[in-house]
Amino acid sequence: MPDSSRNISVTDLTRAIADAHRFVHTLVGPTPITEIETSGGRVLAKREDLSPIHSFKWRGAFNRMHHLQRAGAERVVAASAGNHAQGVAVAARYLGMHATVYMPHSTPLIKRAHVERVGGAHITIVLAGDRFRDAADGAASFAAVEGVPIVEAFDHPQVIAGQGTVGIEMAEHAAQFDTVYVPIGGGGLAAGVACALRHADSSIRVIGVEVEGQDSMSRSLRANRRVHLEEVSGFCDGTAVHAPGVCPLDLCRTLLDTTMTVTEDEVCAAIQVYWETARITPEPSGAVGLAGVLRGFEDRPRQRPATIITGANMDFTTLGRISRRSGIGRHDRSYFCFHIDERSGALVGVLDALHDCANIIDFQYGKIDAIRAWPIIGFEFPEPVDGGRSLHDAVAALPIEATEVTGHETVDFRMIPFERALCREPLFVTVDFPDRPGALHELMREVSDIASI
Repeated sequence: MPDSSRNISVTDLTRAIADAHRFVHTLVGPTPITEIETSGGRVLAKREDLSPIHSFKWRGAFNRMHHLQRAGAERVVAASAGNHAQGVAVAARYLGMHATVYMPHSTPLIKRAHVERVGGAHITIVLAGDRFRDAADGAASFAAVEGVPIVEAFDHPQVIAGQGTVGIEMAEHAAQFDTVYVPIGGGGLAAGVACALRHADSSIRVIGVEVEGQDSMSRSLRANRRVHLEEVSGFCDGTAVHAPGVCPLDLCRTLLDTTMTVTEDEVCAAIQVYWETARITPEPSGAVGLAGVLRGFEDRPRQRPATIITGANMDFTTLGRISRRSGIGRHDRSYFCFHIDERSGALVGVLDALHDCANIIDFQYGKIDAIRAWPIIGFEFPEPVDGGRSLHDAVAALPIEATEVTGHETVDFRMIPFERALCREPLFVTVDFPDRPGALHELMREVSDIASI
């Protein structure tokens, strides 16, 4: 096949994917597919999180490095934000090659540690800059000086062919789905999977899913040229790429039915669905596809979707942020700032009016004015049934002003102002009460006659 990252036909790529499929399974067999039950319906999830490096990236790296070794290479260099580096490391160890990997300083520690663990003496890590482009520049300079080939993260036909083996394995279950939602970073996985599925069954719809702030593929397809994003959000670090690959862009233009974007909150909600339904904990980029599925159910409720859990390499500290934002992403959690008088019992009247349509899950307030108060309350609410009121309708009907502040940074990070000078005989206490609907409401009612919270 052509050794160019710029050009390959769909026919040649189809053949290359079939060749790669025969080779990659010398390292590990096919990953399984798990059925996920969501509120919108059943979803098939391809479990790349169960691969040797808990990511699909080993496939492309392994296939590329196999071809390079056959051409005489003993050393390679690569740039990666984490998962690709792990793929290069496991391939280097299996093939007996040595790889130098440039990684941004912002790469999660779990991914850096795993690269060192799986690569052993076959890997050298060099930290460069804070962004993927900094690592890529470092790798390119190293390649030029040392005369070693680059193992691209996504922008090479041999890498795309390796990632496309995911599609061949999914095609064996094609009778069970009609639409596949594929996460997009640089576009290698989407191009390869779409190519394999199109060859197996041309009726299958393939939808590329990007995260807001990382949607370089969607913008490039609309503009009919390669668009570079000046800044990219780093929460879904596995898909944090400034521009799609040249080769993936050309292929995705032909092979994808459409692309869509999801929010980071929707990604967090998708992770919660994985956990609650199957006890699966993907990294944020690993849940991008399911976030697209859940959004897609709103427009096409009768579809039979499938997606790919692309990875599960996540820093433990990220879990707190996911938990905090998942309810917002599921559209069943909202925060409101209420404008009320600063007096005992004022807030209880508000809660009395809302108790039948929502459960309080957060309360943020500090006294900053002697006359007025602006408490922030977080609500979790179910879909109204049997003519019941929705939370937003109930808030709109209140005789006081209320502002929705869902997603505001001051709310997310609990930045609560407080003026001690305004408080007479302040008392700070920790109170234990049952974690059930109405418990906080009852507590506030009990103390309203004797104190102001």
